[in-house]
Amino acid sequence: MSDDDNRGAEASPVAEAELHAYVDGRLDISRHGAVEAWLAAHPDQAARLADWRADSQALRDYYDPVLDEPIPAAMTAPRARPMARWAARAAAAALLIGLGAAGGWFGRGLDRSPEGRGSELALVHGAAVAHRVYTVEVRHPVEVGADEQTHLTAWLGKRLGSTLAAPNLASQGFQLVGGRLLTGGDGPAALLMYQREDGKRITLYIVATGQKERTDLAYAGDAGVGTLYWKDGDLAWALSGEIDREKLVRLAHLAYGQSRP
Repeated sequence: MSDDDNRGAEASPVAEAELHAYVDGRLDISRHGAVEAWLAAHPDQAARLADWRADSQALRDYYDPVLDEPIPAAMTAPRARPMARWAARAAAAALLIGLGAAGGWFGRGLDRSPEGRGSELALVHGAAVAHRVYTVEVRHPVEVGADEQTHLTAWLGKRLGSTLAAPNLASQGFQLVGGRLLTGGDGPAALLMYQREDGKRITLYIVATGQKERTDLAYAGDAGVGTLYWKDGDLAWALSGEIDREKLVRLAHLAYGQSRP
């Protein structure tokens, strides 16, 4: 960092960590106005953040095409050669790259064993498939509407064997449409759907994990659908959408904070 940058950071009412969080899309929404006002008054600092964003975008442009590549058959063979096993681990690691490429915040606490990565990839894929299938429905996108939210969360929670809450995402412009029960990889899955005034939809895919744990957010892509996922208590959550990634991160943070009833 240059002397000018240091002087700007020292004189700033905005912490350096907040600037990184702002660029990564993980700054508390209550601080957005203050940070944006400060940046508007300090164009040199705004230019720094623009450079950070450009670096992050360059990384995404380089690695994102890998996310949609099919996994070679050799990597999924029961008795894979040592090199194939190494390549499978590398592919899984690429898929789990978080938005915070410059830091280690995203994905902290996730299981990095082969079995853990497999369950995470299954969660992301199941969430993306459910999103693509049901968000295009016009007349029957959900089984139970938002007007029966108490019944909806009680019903889905009972099937998942846990207490379930439907996060309120209205502050980001998305209203609950309702939800439905699905078949997950090893049991039932719940799907909650939200919609914006312009008709854009996002979905929350929820499955039971059978164990108590809490992780931070991690990002993955599946055929054009972005998904942020985490574990909270005995449930795993995956928020999916075909929207701007920074907006998806804000929504995931909002849902993450409400995933415990």
